[in-house]
Amino acid sequence: MIADFNAMADRLEKAVDDIVTWNSLIAHELRTPVTILKGRLQGLAEGVFQPEPALLQSLHHQADALARLVEDLRVVSLLDSGRLQLRPIEIDLASEIEGLARLVERDLDKAGFGLRMTLTSGRCVADPVRLRQAVLALVDNALKYAEPCVLEIATRVTDADVAISVIDEGPGMPEGFSERAFEPFRRGDDFDMKAGSGLGLAVVRGIAGAHGGQVSYERRDGRSAFTITLPRRG
Repeated sequence: MIADFNAMADRLEKAVDDIVTWNSLIAHELRTPVTILKGRLQGLAEGVFQPEPALLQSLHHQADALARLVEDLRVVSLLDSGRLQLRPIEIDLASEIEGLARLVERDLDKAGFGLRMTLTSGRCVADPVRLRQAVLALVDNALKYAEPCVLEIATRVTDADVAISVIDEGPGMPEGFSERAFEPFRRGDDFDMKAGSGLGLAVVRGIAGAHGGQVSYERRDGRSAFTITLPRRG
């Protein structure tokens, strides 16, 4: 009984520590976009800045980044509590992924990236909204950390499972970091700490796991490949 009580106390202490850590990390991630928005809006109100298109576009960019951060936090929280609801239906994987091209081509082009789609057609059971969210998170990860290149999105279909890979030309993750990269708020020491929140890959892992699948990372012939693998029948 004493051993069980001590184990319970240790778990409670860890839970409290985790809550404190999460609150600190969330506050840190929210501080930058909120501070920028507050400063720019105050400058507009006081006449320091003029409402020019470039400034308004910058404000929109910060608001968009803030909205995406809040959504990522919501998804990670739902995943952590086991309450993320999926709405799986039968979809054609190639058609679903091909539809993403219209959403990402403009951002890729602006960042100096090209896009190549290598798609294998096949039907599977998945939540198309969450699946798009996961793939878009991988594309966004490449935009933040990879060098401009031709980004490849590829699909593979077997009798048992389906796979979606987002492949860029590096520089890849720091050595030894890939095992921790899919944990919330994890970023490598070599990466720009302002580039992202460190939540995107955690969201991808959670969505894959909610489907009964997984996400992995590997280097292929000098390129970085992130692959979501899901059971074909859900």
